[in-house]
Amino acid sequence: YQDDVTLLALRLTDEPVPDFLADVPAQPGQLASLRARLEDWLIALGADEPDIVSIEIGVLEAVSNAVEHAYDLPGGRIRVEGVLDEQGQPV
Repeated sequence: YQDDVTLLALRLTDEPVPDFLADVPAQPGQLASLRARLEDWLIALGADEPDIVSIEIGVLEAVSNAVEHAYDLPGGRIRVEGVLDEQGQPV
């Protein structure tokens, strides 16, 4: 070599966390499993307990309202998505 050489080695320490997607029947019985899946996703993202609780309350309140008020006939569905941009910020 005629000049300085630098070798840069990188190792990812965490696996990327995929986006969250839940598409469930609009039934009250779906709320517990939705909450558990959402909590697992938030933990995988590294969210702390107060943020997890706040997000769960907001999402489950919205889903509960949709279950109760959005459909006159059975068969409706609820879709919940959690998406992060390239910097790991919510979209």
